[in-house]
Amino acid sequence: MPEYSNYPCKLLVGIGNKPLKYALTRHNVGFWFVDQMTNLHSITLQSDSYQKEIEFTKLNDFWISKPSEWINLSGVGVAYLKKKFLVQNNEIVVVHDEVDLPVGRVRVKFGGGHAGHNGIRNMIDMLGGADFWRIRVGIGRPQVGKETDSHVLSKPIDEERQIIDTRLSLLSNEINNFMSGNFHKMIQSIHTQT
Repeated sequence: MPEYSNYPCKLLVGIGNKPLKYALTRHNVGFWFVDQMTNLHSITLQSDSYQKEIEFTKLNDFWISKPSEWINLSGVGVAYLKKKFLVQNNEIVVVHDEVDLPVGRVRVKFGGGHAGHNGIRNMIDMLGGADFWRIRVGIGRPQVGKETDSHVLSKPIDEERQIIDTRLSLLSNEINNFMSGNFHKMIQSIHTQT
């Protein structure tokens, strides 16, 4: 756990691809989470006046965002929001899909590499470092013979989607601990229950 882990996060980002044809694909787990949060709290995302593809809203003391039209350019939008809202890297938490975790497994980490995730790779590049929080939501590995790209850009079966939605709901209930700086409490709860 980083030494500055007692600082609250100020910007929660869910990443995915905006075009409608990708809405139900595994790569959009981050967007699914933002949608759950906005529905749960009856709030609406709005487009930025200068960067129309960037959507955000405020919940209590932190911002929630879908930062880009394309997941592989997520870092561009996050860097813009970082400057707009005057936040530091360690005050940013990103929710994203993770093929290296079983379906529905949720794990929280700070920093580290991109593990082949191009959205996280772009974010590290655009933020000038990897010192931000990630909430990794498992979507499982592709079947033997299926490429990773086609796996993440396809829809999960109904059973998998139900598992993921249940875990995202659990995450929604815990996120206030995270955004207030109670990292240990949230991580213990999420890692125990998923």
